[in-house]
Amino acid sequence: MPAQPTIEILMIDDDEEQYKSLKNYAAIRHQVLLSYARTLEEGAELLRTNNRISGIILDGKGLIHAHSNAAEASEAFVHQAMEDIRIMEIKMDKKWPKCVLTAWFTQLQPILAKRGIRIFDKKTIASDEGAKNELFEYLLVQTKDSRDFIIRQKYATLFSWMDTDLMPDGGEHKLFSCIEALENICPEKSHLNTLRTLYEDVLTQMHKMDPEGLPKTLFHADGRVNLEWTLIYLSRRDVYDKNKKVIIPRSETSIPLPRHLIKTCYFLKDASSHFSHANNENISIYFYQAVLFAFCSLLEWYVAWAKKRKTFR
Repeated sequence: MPAQPTIEILMIDDDEEQYKSLKNYAAIRHQVLLSYARTLEEGAELLRTNNRISGIILDGKGLIHAHSNAAEASEAFVHQAMEDIRIMEIKMDKKWPKCVLTAWFTQLQPILAKRGIRIFDKKTIASDEGAKNELFEYLLVQTKDSRDFIIRQKYATLFSWMDTDLMPDGGEHKLFSCIEALENICPEKSHLNTLRTLYEDVLTQMHKMDPEGLPKTLFHADGRVNLEWTLIYLSRRDVYDKNKKVIIPRSETSIPLPRHLIKTCYFLKDASSHFSHANNENISIYFYQAVLFAFCSLLEWYVAWAKKRKTFR
């Protein structure tokens, strides 16, 4: 069995067969997950939404718009791609290692070399194993020094929990932004709101896996979980309305969330609620770290509980 890919590189190329010819090689020889976009427009969307992408391979002559046909491939693609990616890097405070892989090596090499862009020849790559290896080694050396990769390695266990069917799509992206804020010592109110959303996602997933242990009556009509009611219910206490009438009775079949995590969840709810209504308060890095790691403690328990439940169902 080949090792599980640990680095994701995006290839933007209108020739899908070229991508397919490199995909398995990248995974087996370099533990790289090679993802694909046919056009610059589609590739840019992946870069905006997928924090796991650590490097980029660009075509020399390619397609810019998603609706473009093969006949529209041109040299303008690579120049537009470099400019668009440069702007994205500024806006997203990122830096993607990148190179160009093209069949038009002779024509493009002098122009791209002046811009400091490394270029590889598709014809040579197709016949020379060493050249193929050099392409990925070039990107990997730069990628492993990147800030994003260092964060992913440091918190690899956390990201492995998110990258499963136990969490909804987009959860990994949200968690990365929260951890990045910690590492850069620049947490904002929005990051606490994101942690609250992740916390709600965990509770929603628990309901889907065990509707009796976390019943639908604990959710608002619009599908959002009622955090206060849920914590009371998981504490195996009756849930009362404003008139002190029991509306959701306690149950011995409620999900057995440990007592220390009940208190952790109260902290998550109260901390995020406080800052969701604050405007310009400075968020202490130590307070933010406490909230982030509180969520991670819940996530650790949830993943273990969910895996065990799936095993014995």
